[in-house]
Amino acid sequence: MDHCPHCCECYWCKLQRRIRGPCGKQGPPGPKGERGEQGPAGPPGTIATAYGFAYSPSKSTQNGIVKFTVAGPLQEFELIPEGLKALKTGVYQITYKVTVNEEGATSNSAKFQLVVNDSINIGSSMTETRTSANLYTTQLFSLLENDVVKLVAAMPQGLSYSLPALQIIQVG
Repeated sequence: MDHCPHCCECYWCKLQRRIRGPCGKQGPPGPKGERGEQGPAGPPGTIATAYGFAYSPSKSTQNGIVKFTVAGPLQEFELIPEGLKALKTGVYQITYKVTVNEEGATSNSAKFQLVVNDSINIGSSMTETRTSANLYTTQLFSLLENDVVKLVAAMPQGLSYSLPALQIIQVG
């Protein structure tokens, strides 16, 4: 065939036939090339996490909010008189530990529980004992910016507690 089947023997069709011929079928793929050089390193990453730790070295028989007096490492948390204040919204692993000491006979239990903002009792965090023991629990809980996590104690006569610690780590 001397001309394009879609048009007449125009100047453009004649010119195109002289410049290039019809396309053929695609051939088989060629051999795999050599591996290229490694690219430059990317920018350093940042850890966008939040964590807080506080404890108290003192002994107490007081009911109510446990007072933490020593701040450990804090990132996006602030130690305030009532507990640890979250400065960033997220899902957190909250752990507390407290040592209960038997000072005399008692028929009631010492109880500890996590509370958020005086209004949210984390029921699954409740621990209790009537004798000397180390109490601890770990919970997953969503916190909003400015939420305050507190540890609340209910202490009967005959028991005291020492070395309370509160640790909060962002996990999501």
